[in-house]
Amino acid sequence: MRTRWMVLAAMALALTGSPALARDEDGLRNLSSNDYSPRQIEALQRTAARGDAEAMYDLAIVYRDGEGAEVDLKKAFYWFRKAALKGNVEAMNEVGCAYSRGSGVAVDYVVALGWFRKAADKGDVIAMLNVGVAYDLGQGVTIDDAEAVRWYLRSAEGGDPTAALYLASMYERAEGVRMDFEEAARWYRRAARSEDPDERAQAENGLERVGEGQLPLKPPAAETGLIST
Repeated sequence: MRTRWMVLAAMALALTGSPALARDEDGLRNLSSNDYSPRQIEALQRTAARGDAEAMYDLAIVYRDGEGAEVDLKKAFYWFRKAALKGNVEAMNEVGCAYSRGSGVAVDYVVALGWFRKAADKGDVIAMLNVGVAYDLGQGVTIDDAEAVRWYLRSAEGGDPTAALYLASMYERAEGVRMDFEEAARWYRRAARSEDPDERAQAENGLERVGEGQLPLKPPAAETGLIST
């Protein structure tokens, strides 16, 4: 499961994607539940100990979400970081989220942003969203709406519906970009395809506010006071 670090627009932390699967000779996860069996966890531990980054990442998920083992955020962070240092891009984003939330490690927004950037530089669209949130909220960096828009755009163009929702809101409110209801509507329509019902509802409400892009694209020009001849 992928983690988005979000606290904007009263949204809760969102999770997306399919659960990770055990990658060992002991087979896949139990189809009847979300938990790993004890034997599968042991297999993950053996594979992770051999240096397999995907097994490290999967083991971190086990401890973070309590999937067959007790929740242990310190162990989860340990294995996320091990996987990230081995080059697992999704783990890099998770390490950033851990530092942002204080999950298994002390809160440090500067370090979190560094990890988000590492993952974003490797093409991770959720990490791109999280970099945008950092600029939007001023977490580990000075607030910069224009830079937030740039990162939201990269993430949204990569297919992330949450980034599309945030980008639409920036166009609607003229934050970091000129007011443009047509662009806002375009991105709200993208966000409305989200699998998350709350995001779909927010996108649909946004479309109602901007009139499907039919409202003026910018405020009326101010009077100049000039007299035409």
